[in-house]
Amino acid sequence: MRIEEKIKKYLNEGTWEVPNTVTKVKKIEKAFENFLSLEDAKDKLWGVLGDDELWDSMETIGKGKRGAKLDMRVWISRWIHNHWLSKIRRPSDWDPKAWEMLEELVNKYRHLKG
Repeated sequence: MRIEEKIKKYLNEGTWEVPNTVTKVKKIEKAFENFLSLEDAKDKLWGVLGDDELWDSMETIGKGKRGAKLDMRVWISRWIHNHWLSKIRRPSDWDPKAWEMLEELVNKYRHLKG
């Protein structure tokens, strides 16, 4: 699915999908219900969170002994906050309810120990 032009102008070139609808945010909420490994994140969130930098970074930190124990919910929440929520204002074609839900979800996890 193509990101709407109004949204795209606020994001990096490597961003190809954002959770700009309630349905997409609910998929993230579902994935965040339990510990989320790197492999689970790939399976459950690839089509919802589409950003090359996000996935490249997750691959890097998700490797090795520590990576297997890393709860990606915390890391993904911090990344969304630092790269989207704190950097841009909600674009007009991003569902306001989805933005609010995403903020609540991110704030629930980003302060936890990762």
